[in-house]
Amino acid sequence: MAFTEGFGRLEVPVHFFRMSKHKILLVLLLPVACLLTACNQTTSSMPLSDPEMSTVAINADTSTSPLPPMGSDQTQAMITQSPLPTPSPSNTPTASPTAEPTATPTATPTASPTLVPTPTPQPVHSPQHLGIFYGWPSAARSDIEPELSPEQLFERFDTIVLGAGLADPSHQDHDFTAALIQAPADSDREIFGYVDMGITTRPMSSDLDSLLSEIEQWQQMGITGIFWDDAGFEFAGDLDFVAYRRRVSQLIEETHARDLKVFINAWNPDDLLMPYQQGESLIARPDFTEDDILLAEGWFVSDARYMHPTIWQQKAERISAYRQEAPFRLACLATGLEPIDPATNDSFQAAYWGAVMYGCDLFQYTNPQYGSQATSRGNRLNGYPHPAPLAEDRFSGLVETTTLEDGLREFLRETDLGEIRVGSDGKERGYGRYQVRDVEP
Repeated sequence: MAFTEGFGRLEVPVHFFRMSKHKILLVLLLPVACLLTACNQTTSSMPLSDPEMSTVAINADTSTSPLPPMGSDQTQAMITQSPLPTPSPSNTPTASPTAEPTATPTATPTASPTLVPTPTPQPVHSPQHLGIFYGWPSAARSDIEPELSPEQLFERFDTIVLGAGLADPSHQDHDFTAALIQAPADSDREIFGYVDMGITTRPMSSDLDSLLSEIEQWQQMGITGIFWDDAGFEFAGDLDFVAYRRRVSQLIEETHARDLKVFINAWNPDDLLMPYQQGESLIARPDFTEDDILLAEGWFVSDARYMHPTIWQQKAERISAYRQEAPFRLACLATGLEPIDPATNDSFQAAYWGAVMYGCDLFQYTNPQYGSQATSRGNRLNGYPHPAPLAEDRFSGLVETTTLEDGLREFLRETDLGEIRVGSDGKERGYGRYQVRDVEP
């Protein structure tokens, strides 16, 4: 993602972190990756969604020393100074293909003093069920529960995101969607409507009136809130960072003004949450509430491939630090092959227990197309059961990291009654488990 990093007296311009999908730029990016590795002693910042580039990034991480635990000074420096990679458009849950950003911002934001995550005793809880679904709601089907009707299937989820276009009265599935939204539910089910915030991802997104019109169409259907996709700085087009942040803040304010909740997706949480100092002006973060949700996509597993464990931890700890200051909920989203048996599928177990480890409020494991109708997984939505930790268990420590002899990087967080372990090699191997200690009689 695009933001400026300072390493002592060295300033790395924002455009160095603009990632291109053309592999020929790999040659240009390698010196930057090496520079960042030498400065941070962390992993390369190349995107891991491309298999060839992923190998370079993984091989660049040659340190055998454990990462410091969450909340330490070393980790906080890592959170501040190490850029997150930009995913390929296939990793971003959009209703249409995304455009490659080309603009270099004219403003160079400078980060304000960093946030330090404060460890507090927290219960070990199972996340609620998230259902991001880009198919037609009337055609929604489950692989694991094929007998369910679409209405029954959606009842499996606590928070639902419905795809673009359904709010338009001319859409063929508009009436069914409206009935689904307005149907009484036994629980406090939330349903969000999709709106693309990006400027580079569709021609009309820069038109504020068209965005407000989409909000109002969803509102007329009785929606809970708006799912703002492509909200990161890399989709801001020609806007500098100041104009980008003001635009995000304005759209969030417009959403709240209509008594709607905000569910927002930006790959780099710094784009939305880090306060920036520019000259004498402080560019504040958007005004999130405790009802709003931040999406962490590609959580541990993305497109059936394990995310580089160092980069996953960097992103998880940044978000943990911000949650000490901003009152938002966290949704963790992993994508892989379907259907699966969650009890035996390693990628599900790794992503799920990683979500529990970092206190995610919502979790979903789904196909990379999110059930989009024009794909092989069209209209598929599976509500996999979530393993439940012991109700009385609480975290007793921070996240600790170890590099194992077989190349796996393992993350451990102890609880009063046991421990959670997750690990991966950043490629094809991974695992996750919650283990309760044996109690002596």
